[in-house]
Amino acid sequence: MGDNNNNAAPLSNSEYKKVGAAVYDRICDYPNLPANAVVDYQALNGIGHLGVMSAPGGKYRKRYITGGFEAEYPFQILYKTNPTENSLRFNAEGLIDDLADWLEQRPYPTLTDDRVVERISMDSTTYTSTADNDGSVVYVRSGVVTYEKV
Repeated sequence: MGDNNNNAAPLSNSEYKKVGAAVYDRICDYPNLPANAVVDYQALNGIGHLGVMSAPGGKYRKRYITGGFEAEYPFQILYKTNPTENSLRFNAEGLIDDLADWLEQRPYPTLTDDRVVERISMDSTTYTSTADNDGSVVYVRSGVVTYEKV
């Protein structure tokens, strides 16, 4: 399969789980997480929580005759907070932006089974996804892990 193949096969559920777990572990290692932050996998369980969620659209970009492949795993980072003033909104956006910048830098997450991350691209700006009646807001940033199985 080539990079521009619109018929690229969707990423398998087992690939989503393997790469998703590695991205989650890497985010948990972020040295600038707020002291009270909780990181949730495939969930966003409360105010002050960061969520790491798989996104649709994962695909195998190339398949090699040797059995290896190149693939893309899309994901989102979410942060739910209850900002009461503009400075807190800027801080929330800054947390996600700084985390996204950090993820794009090496060392990348360690994958299993002869898989190696080639790059992480954060392909959106941080945006507000939802605002709830309790005043809480969810900030979101999307990214893609491009990796290879050799």
